[in-house]
Amino acid sequence: MFECPKVLFINCLGSYFYSILQSIGGTIAEKELLCYLSSGALRYEKLNPDEVYEKYKQNPWGYQPIKIKNSCGKDMSIDSSFFKFLLWNFNISTQVKTIENVEYLINDLINNYNSGIACICNIDEYYLPSNNETFQKKHNKHFLLMDKIDLKEKSVRLIDSENARPIILKYEELNSCIVKSLYKNKLLYTIDYKGYKLNNYSSTCFFNLNMLFSLMYSMQELMMEMIEIQNKNEKIEYYFCGYYYTILSKIIPYFIMITALLQKDDENLYLESKLILKELRGLINFMRLKIFKRQYDLKPILRKIQITLNNCESLGLKIK
Repeated sequence: MFECPKVLFINCLGSYFYSILQSIGGTIAEKELLCYLSSGALRYEKLNPDEVYEKYKQNPWGYQPIKIKNSCGKDMSIDSSFFKFLLWNFNISTQVKTIENVEYLINDLINNYNSGIACICNIDEYYLPSNNETFQKKHNKHFLLMDKIDLKEKSVRLIDSENARPIILKYEELNSCIVKSLYKNKLLYTIDYKGYKLNNYSSTCFFNLNMLFSLMYSMQELMMEMIEIQNKNEKIEYYFCGYYYTILSKIIPYFIMITALLQKDDENLYLESKLILKELRGLINFMRLKIFKRQYDLKPILRKIQITLNNCESLGLKIK
């Protein structure tokens, strides 16, 4: 029913809303969702590495110096404002509840599944058998999207934003991921999309140069930080992975939004922005390969980002 998200939308939780809309509304719904980011701008923030390192249990996902800020200067996230957007633009209702009685957790999931309601659980990957990096090795907060329940096998098929293929857990395995979690909040997100309809939010969104400038400025600042980190040669693996997640979950979805808005204005500019987007996707694929090979050299990344920045500058001049 659902697929692994093609875009990491803000974070892993947001990505599952992308998966849901992708399955029920296709490309049009995907673009409408990404237009949510049009009210924000990319901003670089210098982080305290030691504080972030401790706060996120040494998980590089936490080290993301680029954020998407709304008009009030607050981080855009998967929160009540986002849920209101989903309700208004797609007639999708989202409820967030704390799992208080774990005895009824599986029954809740089964009832929601039978009612056509999607469920997203937050879990602790220390108890997730499908993740060899964390299983019984280290705690990490994560989210999974329920895709299908097999009553006969007493198992649940789930979508993992970091796994290309669905994973299958027995009831007791999923229960352990949630119940035994190191993290205090045990949340279940229920998404009722049965009344889905499109209100065409994108028709009210328009490209402006500040969007492109915010992307360019934040990437320039990111490059300066990368040079500093490369010279220090400390915790390179940690920073490298953090930069990977930053580009994947913030820069790429934001630039996809820019590309979608340019498509309405000018076919030539749209085609040029698609080429830049292709470069960004190529950069992420390159970084993913380097992470797999455990080759954490930032120099080739810097060269690729500079090429992308040059092309963004050229695009900006043509828009002017």
